[in-house]
Amino acid sequence: MHTLTGNDAATLTLNDRQHLTVTAEAAEVHFAADLAEGRVPSARRVKAELHVGQDRAAQIRDHLATVAAPGGTGPRELSRSTA
Repeated sequence: MHTLTGNDAATLTLNDRQHLTVTAEAAEVHFAADLAEGRVPSARRVKAELHVGQDRAAQIRDHLATVAAPGGTGPRELSRSTA
């Protein structure tokens, strides 16, 4: 199974996308603006925007709720190396 991170999905074919798993990190990046405002996207929105099934959307939404909660970890800051 392949794992989707960052913007890798833009370069994949449809056939490749059928074998991907959206990571919690990728979801945090996708919904960073909402999380920064303390908003958690609905499972329906997660499902639609990340193209995942209902069960995975619920798991991702639960994770995002933990990140956005007061005292939560907050959205991850991703660093980019310039090598």
